[in-house]
Amino acid sequence: MTEFEYYHTFETILYGLAFASLFTGASRMVIYSKQIKFYWVHVLAVLTMLFTLVEAYFSMYRIQEYFGGSYGTDTKWLFFFVKVAPVGVLYMGIMTLFPDDWNHPIDFKVLFEERDRKILSYLIAFPGVLLIRNVIVFFPERDSLEAIVSADPFFSIIVPPVVFIVLALIAMFHSRRHQLVEIIFITIFVYITWLMSMPAVLPQ
Repeated sequence: MTEFEYYHTFETILYGLAFASLFTGASRMVIYSKQIKFYWVHVLAVLTMLFTLVEAYFSMYRIQEYFGGSYGTDTKWLFFFVKVAPVGVLYMGIMTLFPDDWNHPIDFKVLFEERDRKILSYLIAFPGVLLIRNVIVFFPERDSLEAIVSADPFFSIIVPPVVFIVLALIAMFHSRRHQLVEIIFITIFVYITWLMSMPAVLPQ
């Protein structure tokens, strides 16, 4: 077993838990559909999480290809930020999208409004850990902000997380927080579907 396979296996387990949580919640939405009042933003959020998981899963090997080695083995902190933190935050974010008790009528708009601050906190945390990961992985030799900004992948892998963090922070403290959450999810959904259209980088 190579180093990449060893660390990749652990990361795959985490993705399995996240996918299982998402599909369990979605299946219960179908099972209890007669007592559920659906909400289009919630459905969009579930689809966004699904596509984000798929895109993040395929990014595991793309990161390895870019770095040219088994990244994540230098230190345990490096392993945490590159391998564990992104999918861990996604998993916790997925848990906020579904109710704890399905044995009573559920209005997903009410649930969404009650948890919008928690959802926003994950919309800040996930791009945040992605930002840290991308700086660690794609800019290992650049130790200044000017060097990072001038690098080729800056606008494609650094700017989007920063934009989403800023939007979520504005929404967190805005009086029309819920309307801004809708806009953020629409924006992320469009961005993720664009990423999904790109060819996957797979092991040869």
